[in-house]
Amino acid sequence: MKKRVARFVLLAFLVALAGCSGENGDLATEDGGHTQDSGQDGTSGDADADSGTDCLDGSFIILNDPDVDVLKPYTCITGDLSITAEGLTNVDLPNLTWIGGSLYIGGNAALTSLDLSALTSVGGSLSVVSNPALTSLDGLSAITSLGGSLYINVTDLTSLGLSALTSVGGYLHVQDNPDLTSLGLSALTSVGEDLLILNTALTSLGLSALTSVGGSYLTIAGNYALPTCEACDLLDQLWGLGFYGTFNFSGNKPDTCPDDCNYYSGGT
Repeated sequence: MKKRVARFVLLAFLVALAGCSGENGDLATEDGGHTQDSGQDGTSGDADADSGTDCLDGSFIILNDPDVDVLKPYTCITGDLSITAEGLTNVDLPNLTWIGGSLYIGGNAALTSLDLSALTSVGGSLSVVSNPALTSLDGLSAITSLGGSLYINVTDLTSLGLSALTSVGGYLHVQDNPDLTSLGLSALTSVGEDLLILNTALTSLGLSALTSVGGSYLTIAGNYALPTCEACDLLDQLWGLGFYGTFNFSGNKPDTCPDDCNYYSGGT
């Protein structure tokens, strides 16, 4: 009788454990990563075994070199990708072509090299924040579109290097990057929301392809090395294409153009 009870208890435990494994997404996988519900802390997601693709379903956080190795075979991620590791010096993901969510690169004190050269599309936002050793985003130069915003803040970048980027669905904020001399956004045609540029060493905007800013605010201010006339030229360019929002060009390099530009669409 005792043996029957013990067998029954063991069977019930195994059934309960199987049920938990289906509900809790934080169980170890064979490759050393962890599956979790998308959006929680820690590495998350797993390959879709039924789809026959190399797409990771969920979000993923890179905290160290082994995490990079786990992600390296994948060509896509349906959720977010965060790269945040104080000791990481290199992130090489040559197969990754698109990210369904956002890409966050921040808090990487030692990161010097970033190679996501196959990445062309990010469904959410791209944020690059506080990576003091990273001087170039050339490893992201194949990105053509961002469904969300572009936020570059407190970096040692000299140029953004996002030369293929044509559209930003949200806002574009590039600010407090003391070594940034050029934006490197020569292909950018549209920004869905507000545009803000504030970088003390910036000498050139290079936004000649920009035809649309969907927000209400155009702020190009506090760029001490940027001629005010260049900011005015951008306003003139956008004003003739339908931008009638508020603008602020204060604190740029003094020249023949005043901060308020005194003209719209070529008029005085």
